[in-house]
Amino acid sequence: MAYIKYPAEAVETIFGDNASDKPAKINTLPEQSVNAIGKSDDDIAAGRSIYYGFVLYAGSRLGGLWIPVLFQLVCAATAVWLTLDAAFGPGDRRSFPIVLGLLGLMTPLSFYISYLMPDVFTGVAILAIANLIAFDLRMQPAVRIVWFLLLAAAIIFHTSHMAISMLLLVPAVALAFFLTRRLPLKGIAAIGLALLCGVLGEALFFTVVESVYGDSPLRPPFLMARLIADGPGYDYLVANCPQVGLEVCNFLPRLPVGSDEFLWSKDPALGVYGAAESGIRRRLGEEQLDFVIGVLAFDPVGQLKASLGDFLEQISRFGVNEFAYTPTIRSVVAENLTGDARNVFLQSGLYKETFPLWSVDAVLKMITLVSAVYLLGMAAASLLGFGSKRAPVGEQADSASFAVLMATILLGVVANAAVTGILSTPHERYQARVIWLVPLAAALVFLRRRAVEMPGRVDLEA
Repeated sequence: MAYIKYPAEAVETIFGDNASDKPAKINTLPEQSVNAIGKSDDDIAAGRSIYYGFVLYAGSRLGGLWIPVLFQLVCAATAVWLTLDAAFGPGDRRSFPIVLGLLGLMTPLSFYISYLMPDVFTGVAILAIANLIAFDLRMQPAVRIVWFLLLAAAIIFHTSHMAISMLLLVPAVALAFFLTRRLPLKGIAAIGLALLCGVLGEALFFTVVESVYGDSPLRPPFLMARLIADGPGYDYLVANCPQVGLEVCNFLPRLPVGSDEFLWSKDPALGVYGAAESGIRRRLGEEQLDFVIGVLAFDPVGQLKASLGDFLEQISRFGVNEFAYTPTIRSVVAENLTGDARNVFLQSGLYKETFPLWSVDAVLKMITLVSAVYLLGMAAASLLGFGSKRAPVGEQADSASFAVLMATILLGVVANAAVTGILSTPHERYQARVIWLVPLAAALVFLRRRAVEMPGRVDLEA
């Protein structure tokens, strides 16, 4: 609902009866909303993409929230289809429905396809970069355009996707150059253009908000909250407040707190950003860079250790238990949904607590671990030269391109953990949104080995 708020407001501003006046905020978010981005007041906050919000808003207006779910299914399925097509050629496509079905049943992918957040596009973005880099030389222009559109959409749908894309691009290109002895220039250009779209989209959003409201959108101080929760940020404030003149010094008596509490809690005894009034929140966001620089100069080793710990915690945490409805979520969604959407929600297994979420979570984690072990085993066998055969020419990607594809996909899983764990707060949901790529990579390796053993066909039913 946080994503729908601003698009709904924009539409009312343009087409409403009082379009000439400064638009009033639509307080669709209760105080404890699951997707709260601060107080429901006259501030516009960055961090919830208005472009993804328009997807949700358009779907809700055109026929229901099932439309954005269908859109996400099409995007994810297209990414899987194109990856299989590039790896094994158009001559054998019977593996696609089997692979997609297994991903839907045995990984968290189906949870994220039906989740009205842009998390499913994290994996789509990683697949886009992996394909654009790995198959640059023989990719058809139409396919490159589709990958560009998917990547550009993912980037403008969430800022973390831009960070992951930028972090992934350099090692992926370096690996491609090392293995293929050439730079994937067309792929680099497509990725660079998609990143440019993200930058321009953000700039347009800020420009429009400033022209309409007179102020730029607020940027929640995610890094400030993370560094304080890690410890070095708090130690820096204790040693340097109040002489550094930071707004956050005024909140030192209630620190340290977890980053989620710092950002979103409305409790004046616990929260900082979420409990503050508009002007203070703006100052907290504006002083974040100075604070981060100060902390890194104050205790670089301590922060490096803390960030490494955050990364390791995030990469080891993946699951779907966070999809369980808390009392707050149950009341917020039930109060804000109407019509058929509300009835479907109230009749869902998660709402009634009849869906075996904990058992499903255990199975999904087991499958991911088995897939990871399989990939490690196949990598070891390949390095040792066991069972290696030359791939049939014309039917599969050459070994170097396939290796680039696999390595980039897995590096993307690592990059996601680095961005979300170090810059935000480790949560199972953040890593689970891309962990379906590990079983997908295992399936690709399995299919490739079968194709090498039985040239000309990839048959899972054999």
